[in-house]
Amino acid sequence: MKLRFNKRRALALHRLPFIGKRDNADGRRAFSPLDWWCVPDTGDYSDGNDAGRYLAVIYMKYLLDNNNKTHHELPWIVSDMFKVGELKDSAKGQVVGFLATLGGFLSKSAPLFSEYLNSQENEELLKKVNASLFERKN
Repeated sequence: MKLRFNKRRALALHRLPFIGKRDNADGRRAFSPLDWWCVPDTGDYSDGNDAGRYLAVIYMKYLLDNNNKTHHELPWIVSDMFKVGELKDSAKGQVVGFLATLGGFLSKSAPLFSEYLNSQENEELLKKVNASLFERKN
């Protein structure tokens, strides 16, 4: 089935073509009624990569058009990209294309955050990373 914009959905976020209804065929209760990456796994890696890049641009346009009122859905989108275990070539391409395109946008927008970014020291950040990963928080 081809992707389409879900124009009948109330929220602009839910109208994005890669967001669909979650199929709870296994009967388990889902965290969300939405499937945040409802993209068919068809074609090869290159086809998937192209699709992922175009979907990333659609997502970025959504963020621009909605004044970036929301940004919390990105982790859900990425999480659902990996929902089915080992990815086939097309799905791998979708993930790489989507995230590489977002990476390009981020690299272009990084100067907008230069004051904050320049105030952060890499060694201090790495200490925080290691503390988060290896120190108990009891």
